[in-house]
Amino acid sequence: MNANQSNIHILNANLGRWLGPQLPPPVVEAACEFLAQSEAARKLRGLWIRAFGDDLHLHLTTFNGDFAPDEDPNEFAAQLARAATLAALAKGFEMGLGLAANSANPLHLSGAAQGAALDLRRLDYPFTERRIKTLSGKVIEMRVADCI
Repeated sequence: MNANQSNIHILNANLGRWLGPQLPPPVVEAACEFLAQSEAARKLRGLWIRAFGDDLHLHLTTFNGDFAPDEDPNEFAAQLARAATLAALAKGFEMGLGLAANSANPLHLSGAAQGAALDLRRLDYPFTERRIKTLSGKVIEMRVADCI
């Protein structure tokens, strides 16, 4: 693991399958609140959560230097995003959306079965922050987290 490398973790979950089309703002806010209250989320360098149609879309950024050599930032972000997704799903059920009583309810599953029920899709994109020298000679730090 390159300690100077950062990562963008993009995760999508098809919550529309469980809650219906067009996720309402309180569902998205539940994922945001979960991450805001999570001690583990303090390791994130940035986050961005939105609903796109039926999907809950999460962008999380990490910096490898924030993790011990035996920790995997990709798995860390995936587990955190899954927990935030489950918080959003629980909020939707609490609001009376969908069918919480269904036996295949992702809140009652774990591991691969839960991932399949949520139709989780994930991309981990590593990058290295770079210094940019402008035409005037000024050196600036470009960080992807500043652009999201």
